[in-house]
Parts: sequence; structure tokens; C-alpha cells
Amino acid sequence: MNLAELSSSYSLQPVVTEIVRKVKEVSGKDIDFRISNTISVYAVTKIARKRMSQHVIYFRKDVVDRLSYIIAHECGHILRIMEAPEEERVVPAIDKTTKLKVLGDIKINSFPKPLLAKMIDIWVDGIIMQVTNLPVDVRIEKWIQKSFPSLEKEQISALEKDAEKTLAGLTKKVEMVTPAKIFTISNSMVYAYLRGISTITGKRYDKAFYGRNFILNLGKRLYKLLKEEDHGYSSDIETINLWAKTLGIDDWFHWISFESMPESYFKNL
Repeated sequence: MNLAELSSSYSLQPVVTEIVRKVKEVSGKDIDFRISNTISVYAVTKIARKRMSQHVIYFRKDVVDRLSYIIAHECGHILRIMEAPEEERVVPAIDKTTKLKVLGDIKINSFPKPLLAKMIDIWVDGIIMQVTNLPVDVRIEKWIQKSFPSLEKEQISALEKDAEKTLAGLTKKVEMVTPAKIFTISNSMVYAYLRGISTITGKRYDKAFYGRNFILNLGKRLYKLLKEEDHGYSSDIETINLWAKTLGIDDWFHWISFESMPESYFKNL
């Protein structure tokens, strides 16, 4: 559905029209909004490649109380990459070689082979999703806070819910079934992200990390890298690479052209 159809079904703030218009001006393409019953996060965006007529934003029906904020956030991702020169648009990719490298890095032998292969996929996909999204998410949140004050209530509500869910991965129960390297890397990124959004929510999250000094110190190093001046997508790539190098996972993924997507990317969720 287009924005008009979406607005007729859900209550959206007027500023959403402005943000979606900006996306169309920058990219030359409109947005198709779709409800999804399969995604686990608030929303998933497929940024239009040349063969696609529109960008697609999938969202869950249970998040419509903060849908204006969610659309703004997803549009932030579209704008950051589409405002970059075409030759600078790259996206992360993982292949069999990189996954074998990960398997060697985390040195785990306690899982049966069929289950291990599945868990490697989950761990690697999760870590790469974090390292390539969390630094960008912090910058988008600051952009929303500064540019669209009318979204403040929805933004804070969504971020607080996200923080609560994110901190659930810091428990002993999760730690017991997760390789130490994966647990440490993941939660150090969580710390940097939460500290980055703390100026928006007005809450501190350090206490949850007390007693985990290595994770805390590593997270502080990542957070410092977020304080560099924001120059858009080029800054995103630079920070992601610095985070990956700091975490020792810079060879867990590689960059490919924005247009070089697998056929699965073009299928509906």
C-alpha cells in the first residue's frame, strides 16, 4: 500500500508525509508499505535496486502504536544510502568461506555437526547484522531526535522496549549456550548502542554490564568511535569497519556492490 492507503488505515503523524516525500525526492522512488507476520523485528526495509520500482517497508501489525517513528527510522536507512554517490554504495555479504573462518575463530566442538551448521548461521548472521546496523541506528536515532521532535514520545517508547529486549541477551542463561567470543562481541556492541541512545531515552544502562569488565571496556571503545562527525553513508562504512576491526571480525564479512544482491532479496517476505 502507498502512504495514502497506509494513512487511511493507521493514525500517522503529519511529519511522516514529509519524510516519505524526502525519500522520493532523493531516490526517485516511492515506498510500498506491507504488513508482515513473519519478521521478528519492528520492521524490515528492502531498499530499491535498479530493477525494483519501489522501496518496500515491511512492518508488524503489533507495532502500529509507534508506526510513525518506525517509518521515520526505516526511511533514515534509505536516505543514508541513497544520498551517497552510486559508486560508494556497498552492502555487507557473507559466504561459505567467511563462515568457515568464523567456525575456526570461535573454536566450538560441543555441538553435533548438523546443529552446529545451523547455529553458525544464526550466530554469524546476528553478529554481522549488529555490526553493520547498530552504529547506523544510533546516528539515525539522533537525526530523528533533532529533526522531528513530534516523534519524541513514540521514539522513546520504542527505544525503551528495544533496550529491554536487547538486555535480555546478557543473562547467564544465554551465556551458557553461546560461545564466549560470540557473547562478548555481541554484548559489547549492545553496550555501545545503548550508551549511544541513552541521551535520547534519558536512561543509563551501564549497571546491566557491571561485573563484565571485558565487555564493558570493549563496548566503551566502540562507543568512542560513534562520536566522530557524521558524514552520512561514508561515515557508516568507516565506523562499521572500525568496529569490526576492534572486535576482530573484519574478515567475517566483505563488501559488495549495492546492486549485487542474491535473487532471494527480490522475493516477498
